[in-house]
This record gives sequence, structure tokens and C-alpha cells, in this order.
Amino acid sequence: MANERAKYNKGNIAEAIVGAALFAKFINRPKDKKSNYPDLTLAMVEDVLAEYYGSYSVGKVLKKTVTDPGTKVKDNMTLQINIPQADTDILKVKKTRQMDVFKDLYSSAIEYVNETWKSDAIQFALNGIIDAVDVHSDGTGAQTQTKADIKITHNGQTYSRQISLKVAGGDQFAQVSGEEFTKQISVWKKTLGIDIVGLEKKYNKLLENYDKDIVFTSRENARLKTLKKILKEAGRFVYGQAAKELKSMINSKNSAFYTTLTKLIANSATLGEPGIELVKLEKGTYKRIAFTPTFIKDYTNLLKSKKILVQFDEEEGDPKVELYVDSVKSSNRLLQIRVKVESPSSKSGGKKTYKPYMRNLIEAGPMMYDLAKQLDEMNKKGKK
Repeated sequence: MANERAKYNKGNIAEAIVGAALFAKFINRPKDKKSNYPDLTLAMVEDVLAEYYGSYSVGKVLKKTVTDPGTKVKDNMTLQINIPQADTDILKVKKTRQMDVFKDLYSSAIEYVNETWKSDAIQFALNGIIDAVDVHSDGTGAQTQTKADIKITHNGQTYSRQISLKVAGGDQFAQVSGEEFTKQISVWKKTLGIDIVGLEKKYNKLLENYDKDIVFTSRENARLKTLKKILKEAGRFVYGQAAKELKSMINSKNSAFYTTLTKLIANSATLGEPGIELVKLEKGTYKRIAFTPTFIKDYTNLLKSKKILVQFDEEEGDPKVELYVDSVKSSNRLLQIRVKVESPSSKSGGKKTYKPYMRNLIEAGPMMYDLAKQLDEMNKKGKK
């Protein structure tokens, strides 16, 4: 069992489970128009996975024809799951796809689909017209072109809802890689409107002893560790100055800042693609941000009503700027931007070599989702 666990990626497994859950929701319909639409169950999801992986082949498409209750109209539903082979191998075997480590994913997926996809399922089932719905869990697709991990098409057109999926620990939703100062501009100026151009000279001075072309045969090499430290120190300088500017913008009630912050969240999560919703599965439940046409305005106004706090540690660990709502505690973290310096391996002459590598990560905090939930609740009350 330990070897099996070492092979899988939980995010990929989640994509397959959510895709199967959606498909199961669409094909398990009421007997007639007067009956309630049935809730999705674990057995329904397992039936879909068992059939899909029972005679699995690469590129397999599972097809089902289902009838609109009370009519003779038949809808065509399809499911396709493309995830890496190691994760496919886990799902092909009932014993391994039902391991305890995946139980929370099933519970989360079922709750998410039951609570947020019921009206879509009813529409497909009761509209009295022929629907062709395709659910495609595409864990191997190009993420540079779309943020959608689970893609839904309806009658050959991209459906109004697409899913960007995260699991526990999957907080990153954007990154900028590289040590060049232009990368720092991308992190701070382009995303949050913080003008750091005047920091370039000192930043480059801090990097004057950095050589990105040196390769090493061990991660324990003292020179490699020194180069990584140089990157962190340069990053810490810019991050510290950016944190001060963030505090100034918040203290001055800079209205544009709140809009920019909301756009950072929306654009990083969707790449500007309409219909994307960010869904995080964790602890048997889910969190969700639906980027509606009024999201920028509504979320910005909600942020303005909150007390935003900026935290930056001058001395310890990797450089990190954190934004909190109301108080500084982990559950109130809105997001964080941090430097991560690694030494990834590559092969040269048949041997592993290592080089320092700098990434600037933008990561979601619990409050980012909680504010979206507050918006949903406010909108529901407003409609009553």
C-alpha cells in the first residue's frame, strides 16, 4: 500500500472523481416530472468509475443515452478522463480507488455536485430538447491556455460553467518564475499596482555575485547554498519594500488598490476565461468561488468593508508578504505572495545536476474563499 500511495497525485485523482460525480448526476434522473431529482450518492459515483475503468483504454469515452422524464427526448451524455498513467492505474482497481486516503475527495465531490449542479442537471433533464453534454476531466491538458481542469460542453459549445479544481494543500493559483528584476515587476506592478521600478539598481546590486549558469552535482554544495541565499536576500529586499507600500495604500483608503486586489484573484484564477469557478475540495467538504459578471464589483466592495492587514517578516524564512482580514490568524489569511528558491535536478552527461531556481508564488488563504461565500449568502438574501 505504501508503494501505491507514493505513485499518485491527489489532485489528478480528484479530477477523475469530480468528473465521474458530475456525469453520475446527469444520468441518474427522476422517473417522471413530478418526482424529485435524486441526490447523488457514493454508489452512483462508484458505478461510473467502475464502468469507465472496467475495460479502460487510452482516450476512452463513456457514453450514455438518457431520456427526459415524461417525454421521448433522448439526451447523449459522455465522460472522458485524461490523467497521468500512475493515477489511472490507481483508479482502474476498485481496492485502490477506494483507499481511505481518497474518502474525503468522494465526500467533497458529492457535496459540491449535489449543492451547486442540481439546477443544471434538472435543466438538462426537463427541458424537453435533445442535449449533448460532455464532461472531460483533463488533467493532462495545457494549463497555459485554460485554468479549467474539468471542461463541460453542451451541444458542442463550451458550457457556462467550467471547473478549476484544487485539493487540500493546493493553494497556489499563480506564479512568476525567474530572478530577473522584470519578474519582480510582474509580481508587484502588474498584479497589485505597486511601483517598484526604483528598486532595480539595489536589487541587481544584491545579485552581482549570483551566477545562474553554474551547475552542481549535489544539492549540498556550499556554493549552491550561497547562491540560493543570495536570491532570497534580493527577494526579501523587494518584498519588504512592497509590504510597506501595501500598508500605505491600505491606510490611505486607496480605492484602486481594492479593485486591483480583486482583479488579481479573478485573473489569476481564470486567465480571463469566462465561466471558470475555482473549487477546492478538503476535509470532506468544498469551498468555491464563482466568478460571475459582477464579481469584481461585489468582491471589491466587500473587501473595502473589511480591515486588511499586511504582514512581512524581516528576518526569518523565505520572503513572504501576507494579507489578512480583520485579524492575523491562519483562518483569516486572504492570500500570500512568497519567494520559493529551489534547486531542481536535470540530467547532463547521464548524471543529475542542480541549479538554483527562483519562483514567486501567489497562494490563496482560507479567507479568499470565505469572502466569496459571504457574497453568495448576501446575494441569496437579496433575491428573497
